[in-house]
Amino acid sequence: MDYPTNEEIDKIKTVVFRRGSMDYPTNEEIDKIKTWDKFTIVDFHDFMAFIEPLWTFHCWRRFGDIYVIATAGWSGNEEIIEAMRDNQIFWALYWAESTRGGRYIFAPCTFKNIDKLARIHPII
Repeated sequence: MDYPTNEEIDKIKTVVFRRGSMDYPTNEEIDKIKTWDKFTIVDFHDFMAFIEPLWTFHCWRRFGDIYVIATAGWSGNEEIIEAMRDNQIFWALYWAESTRGGRYIFAPCTFKNIDKLARIHPII
């Protein structure tokens, strides 16, 4: 049996642990999430792009304007979700669904996305 080299293991860790370790978001990052105040669809993608590298474990999929993310039970990811929820305007505009187990779906509420959500929901 061939075992992975240390270099191969490091590559795997980089994919799984996006920040290089199981760090928690900083207070400054949490504050930025809570106070994000730009809400166009382009800004929504910028907001999600800001959050993605903060996310530990890459339980994150994007389907066009739709983001399906899961906390994987990690308290740092739960802290990010809580900050997103505290940003009431963001949450009202872009939260689409959450389910037991820490799965969240965020998307602009458009007819196109509602149709997409109906099609991708069964496969996730």
